[in-house]
Amino acid sequence: MRQNLIVLTVDGLSARSLGPYGNTWVDTPSINALAAQGVLLENVIAERLEPGSCIRSLLSIRPETPIEPTRSANALRPTVSDLFTESVLVYDTPNSSQLHGVDVCFNSHVNVEIPTAGPLAADWSETHLAVMFAALTDRLEDLSTASHAGEGPFLAWCDSQTLLHRWDAPSSIAQEFGGPEDPAPFAGTTPPVDIVSPDNVDPDLLLSFNHAYAAQIIVLDRCLEALFNCLHEFNLANSTQILLTSSFGYPLGEHGIIGSGNECLFGEAIHVPFIVSQTEQRYQARRYQSVIQHSQLSRLLFAEPSLTIPKASTSPFAFDQLFSEVDKFPFAVTRHGSARAIQSPSWLLHDSPQGQSLFVKPDDRWEVNDVANLCHEVVKGLADLLERIVNLKDQSTPELPFDRSLISPTN
Repeated sequence: MRQNLIVLTVDGLSARSLGPYGNTWVDTPSINALAAQGVLLENVIAERLEPGSCIRSLLSIRPETPIEPTRSANALRPTVSDLFTESVLVYDTPNSSQLHGVDVCFNSHVNVEIPTAGPLAADWSETHLAVMFAALTDRLEDLSTASHAGEGPFLAWCDSQTLLHRWDAPSSIAQEFGGPEDPAPFAGTTPPVDIVSPDNVDPDLLLSFNHAYAAQIIVLDRCLEALFNCLHEFNLANSTQILLTSSFGYPLGEHGIIGSGNECLFGEAIHVPFIVSQTEQRYQARRYQSVIQHSQLSRLLFAEPSLTIPKASTSPFAFDQLFSEVDKFPFAVTRHGSARAIQSPSWLLHDSPQGQSLFVKPDDRWEVNDVANLCHEVVKGLADLLERIVNLKDQSTPELPFDRSLISPTN
């Protein structure tokens, strides 16, 4: 029987900020527990650095495809309505146009407006993100009644842009990361956005941003803990899967870029988490290394019956089968403005009007050593493949010929 599904898409959440992805200084016990209880994908690459791009990709709604207002809601949401008896979207999107074509996929909606003013929260439970999770858990109580009555599985989706618009974690949390000689954490509620020189920027300034951002991650982790408790209270823990992911991360000056909205196609922005819990112990604590993107992963959540992957399944069996197909063409493409990037298991090519840069993966985790001048053939091969992929009318996984040496770790 299909499980209930809770999807948490938190734009601005970078994989490198979480313990399961190697972070050692931000304590995220709830997110760690989610990874231990489920499947973790190591190399999910963002497709666009645009808010809401993740939810659109997972629902297979393309931003380039206009939605005709005359079409019925049922025609727009065949997958969600077919697979889930009830579906609710909890969101805080400031720009309603970002939800165009997404809102009709759900039976009901809850809009939690992001405050435009006000001080930092006195307690983590008073933050905007906590208010969003409270709205989600309020709906779960109603959904649990229908679920226990045998009316079928439900989908609850929480799509948050908190990390892009409001950092209101209590200052006491951010201060826990600093030592006696460290600067005070950034105290503004509006997240910083700037372009700086990596060589000349004040390291204390970046440290203050990092500590404030880390406090937001702590709040997210505590919200997840509250969600776990809620599922146990409503007797849903053994019948509900939780998926945590993001459209893109939040750069904090690693390559001279602070904040979202800029052409930062490096790991801090394009490497995003993807963790989905498993209710059966034998399927838990699995990791997959393949390079993949949300538009491909939508096939696990909302697969069409014609696909060979089991319909609407997030079991490891489905992951195994999907990755066996993905690995035949293991490339991920990210676009934002005039900048583009293509990543394979062995390389990341960054292409912009300012030039091209190449980094060895996974060795150069932080993209600090540009080897474009040493690997001309790789740059040419990846640039050619990137151009062909971008020019495809159908942006699904392409069946293009390519030089196998582009993914060979011996290069």
